[in-house]
Amino acid sequence: MQRPQVFASLLERVAEPGEAERAVSAADEIVRWPVDAVEILESQDLLRRARRSSTVTCLGCERRCRRPVCVVHGSSATAKDFVSSCHLIPGMDGFRHAPERLRRWSSSRMIVASFISQQLGLQIRGQDEFARKIRFGTWRYGNLRRAVSLEFRDTAEIVVGLSRIPLNELIIWSEDVLIFDKEALAVCADGSMELQRGNKRNQPSDIVRAHKKRLTEIRDQRLQKAVDSFNVRHPRWSKQRIAKEIARSGSFQNVSWQRIARVTRIRKK
Repeated sequence: MQRPQVFASLLERVAEPGEAERAVSAADEIVRWPVDAVEILESQDLLRRARRSSTVTCLGCERRCRRPVCVVHGSSATAKDFVSSCHLIPGMDGFRHAPERLRRWSSSRMIVASFISQQLGLQIRGQDEFARKIRFGTWRYGNLRRAVSLEFRDTAEIVVGLSRIPLNELIIWSEDVLIFDKEALAVCADGSMELQRGNKRNQPSDIVRAHKKRLTEIRDQRLQKAVDSFNVRHPRWSKQRIAKEIARSGSFQNVSWQRIARVTRIRKK
């Protein structure tokens, strides 16, 4: 799993239907995530350590039941063993578990909203009952003035004017930090408008098409920056090889190397 996919997975978890304040991920799931991605999410308070799990997936048979974990104290005051047993197979010895396997992490909709608040410099103005829609203040960027909100449906979306942008598409992964792409948001905000303008009425379908076109332009600009970066580090590489490396990195989801090669160019020295 690549780093952008990790954040997308986290957003899907916190957007799941229900009244739960927090979405909890166990070590069995987190272990499949890149270590550096987990460290970045923790450093920016998007992922928090939760209380140790009191149950574990039993490996005694193919049913993989959830079984309680018992704490067995050793000879010293600090020595502990974490043990679970299979209730379906009598006489089987208990399973010992490393403390790391019982670790859990949590996140929530309000934790994500706090991250957006810090990145945009906006206060949270209100929310609905289960924090599925969170309103911020008015965002100012140059001459732009737009109301911004965060909504959770299948995933997290930033709503600015009539534009809805998946939050994951507005996040840039640098080496050790997550950055909210304010320029991309400004492009979408600049194109957002009311349906009624003067004596003319803009069709919603036209607005949707224009919004998708702007997102494509933003993505292509990011692809060009990635190509330029590879070209500086590897000046003898062909555009095809650079495109394949970018596609393999997973930084741009659902973009083939052929598409990358088609919409970018190698700048002349």
